[in-house]
Amino acid sequence: MTYKLYNHQENMVEWMKSRYDRGVKYGGIFAQTGVGKSLTVLDFAMKMGFSRILVLSPPSSLHATWHNEVERFTYYSPVVLSGPVKKRIETLRDIYNSENVVVATNYEAIINPQFLAALCSSNFDVIFADESTFFKNPKIRKSKRTKSMYELAKHIEARYAMSGTPAPNGMQDYFSQMRFMSSDILGDNYYKFETEYFYKSGFQGYELKINDENERKLLDKVREHSFTVRKQDVLKDLPDNTNILMHYHLTTEEAKAYKQMKKDFLIPFDSGEVTAAQAASQLMKLRQITSSFIYDEEKKAIPFGKKIGKLSVLDEIRDKVGMDEKVLIWTSFTYEGEQIAKHLGVEYFSNMNEKKRTEALEQFQNGDLKYIVAHPKSLGYSVTLTACSTNVYFSVDYDHLVHSQSVARVYRNGQKRKTFNYFILAKGTVDEAVYATLQGKGDKADFMAEFLKQ
Repeated sequence: MTYKLYNHQENMVEWMKSRYDRGVKYGGIFAQTGVGKSLTVLDFAMKMGFSRILVLSPPSSLHATWHNEVERFTYYSPVVLSGPVKKRIETLRDIYNSENVVVATNYEAIINPQFLAALCSSNFDVIFADESTFFKNPKIRKSKRTKSMYELAKHIEARYAMSGTPAPNGMQDYFSQMRFMSSDILGDNYYKFETEYFYKSGFQGYELKINDENERKLLDKVREHSFTVRKQDVLKDLPDNTNILMHYHLTTEEAKAYKQMKKDFLIPFDSGEVTAAQAASQLMKLRQITSSFIYDEEKKAIPFGKKIGKLSVLDEIRDKVGMDEKVLIWTSFTYEGEQIAKHLGVEYFSNMNEKKRTEALEQFQNGDLKYIVAHPKSLGYSVTLTACSTNVYFSVDYDHLVHSQSVARVYRNGQKRKTFNYFILAKGTVDEAVYATLQGKGDKADFMAEFLKQ
């Protein structure tokens, strides 16, 4: 449980604590990804002696961030509420009288009226809304998620919104997050707020504009009740190159296919009838399933569902780092690379000819191109992309050399910022085993055998 806060984290904790002591039991923690928001608020919770803590979070952060950090850095017991609503409610009842617990669940779950009622009656001391832009839609008639957050806030005395990009679409995004904290900040009626600060422009008045005076007035109110940390302001506190794990949960269809594929392969494996090449082939198929598809015998991709499930986690990462940031996205398979590129409105780099690749790299490093989607082997060596500080590993391979070369595209001489590597890992699958092997520098053959024994 030993840890040491950086200066900016200590300042955040002191800001929250001093406000709480004055009776202001809410606030916005608007700190960019990688500066340690979760550990900061957990430290604050322990200093204040909170016993029952509720965390709302995107699904990918429930285990990778909250469960792991609670377990590693605090004396609290982590409880992640997932699965069917009935199971979640039963778990809440089981821990109703428990002390020193951090209960984490996802935003979509609170739309269910029974589950929301169970949370409201669970006597939480504090709520932390991680990635609070997940309920930024202020029009509660259209957003069940936002309406549910407002209802939940009525039943919990201390309320904190957390985001690295609290207003990705414009300053109107602040309203719902501020109202969650307290209706005293910007009021409790979005349309009155909109009329007070904005004017309508564009085709049929669908675009909201704000003049300089109203912008200053609005930002002053937001600043009064939030603590903002930018990465560039705390570079000396941060490690140079950071890995961040983002978890994806397989859909029912994907999980069924994954389980059957692994089961079918274990029988010949246990009897010793499988060659290393066959083992590698089967593991590759398992990796494909975690990306929502599988290649058939003719190398044709057979998808599970209308789109790759991990794309929702990619969008979450884009929100975290900011839509204006350049991002390099690494893939292992042509099909997933093409689907990602289509989703982002760019061309899959690995399918380009040499001339197009050169133009794309120039536009990425020195121009307006925000995303490159590539297989590491098509862009792994002798290329400098220091205009970007974010790698996203949509799928991972256990080739150490190829992986290290991909990291080195942005983490190299000439890079003036801290760099971040996001790994999208399907929970409880081969993805996690491959990632562990990459970190431990294990042998590929040993990895295959060990994983299949599990």
